[in-house]
Amino acid sequence: MTDYRVVFLEKSMLGRDVTMDKEEKILKACAGLAYSDMLSAGRFYLERGHKEDLCDALYKKVLEYKKFDQNIITDISVSLSEIINSVAVHEGKVTTYGLAQKFVNMMFKYMYVFKGEIQSVTDFECDCPIDSIILKSIKDTEHKWSRLTEEDYNTIQETIKLKLKNVKKSVEKELILEIGNMAYDFFMW
Repeated sequence: MTDYRVVFLEKSMLGRDVTMDKEEKILKACAGLAYSDMLSAGRFYLERGHKEDLCDALYKKVLEYKKFDQNIITDISVSLSEIINSVAVHEGKVTTYGLAQKFVNMMFKYMYVFKGEIQSVTDFECDCPIDSIILKSIKDTEHKWSRLTEEDYNTIQETIKLKLKNVKKSVEKELILEIGNMAYDFFMW
């Protein structure tokens, strides 16, 4: 029997035209959702009209790597740097790495939610998407997620990894083994 509550949630996240038997559409919808999450800060710094290109670039990188790899963040960071507002760069307000990590990590989080329908990516061991909620939870008042450098990002991921070592519940430990630092984002949300 069809659970229409689940169908409603799927369609409200991915869009009414996405059917759960079309992996390409699911992955592209996940990229679109991740793009929207990145825009919570990125809208102030990115030139308009590049959503489709950026989502397509991320989709292709995910298919190329078939699992999480920090090189995807670096690659997407380069794509973002091409459309960053020049004022943001000159005033030091944003880093493309900070925006890219949010974009990439959130795509993997959404893909994990729909992992039953995704065959091309089977390894979801990822980093935690860094945003203000995560920074606050680790008591980091020094950084803003949209301004992270690669070094800042790696330091924060190590802090998260240490916090996850203190997890006691077996179900949470299983999730950590399956998805790595990304589990922390699920715990904090």
